Amino acid sequence: MECKRLKKTKLHRVIIICGCAFLLFISAGIWAGIPPEQKQVFHNLVARYMEYFNSRNSDGILSMYADDARIKTEKNGKDIFVTKEEYKAQLPGDIKEWNKKKLKLVDYKIEELEVKGAAAIVEIEFRGKQGIFSGRRKGNIELKKSGSDWKIARDEF
Repeated sequence: MECKRLKKTKLHRVIIICGCAFLLFISAGIWAGIPPEQKQVFHNLVARYMEYFNSRNSDGILSMYADDARIKTEKNGKDIFVTKEEYKAQLPGDIKEWNKKKLKLVDYKIEELEVKGAAAIVEIEFRGKQGIFSGRRKGNIELKKSGSDWKIARDEF
């Protein structure tokens, strides 16, 4: 009796360990097939955006976008998409609002990454602070390759 119980316990442990390993393997699948140096390119891009946002560098922020980018913003309480030129005109007011609210991006996590040639879709979760409060926000950005650099073609934050 004792021997059977021991075998079942070991089997259960093996099943649990294999299940956990499988889940880790599946969650790592979002990066499957993407070379490490390319992964780093996308991490660098997001980190650069955070740096520009936190330093309120409007030229830096705008440099992240393709000339024909569509950028999600808010107008009269509704989400709309604007062109890069429209966003450029709106950005000084946004920066004043960010400063007033003491907004800061703290960290991020790339949830999903899909690269197809010169196009990519990145799902990101940012953690931000507003004064003493913090929160998380998920969204997608679509990127396109411009020369050797990636530019944001569509920003859904």
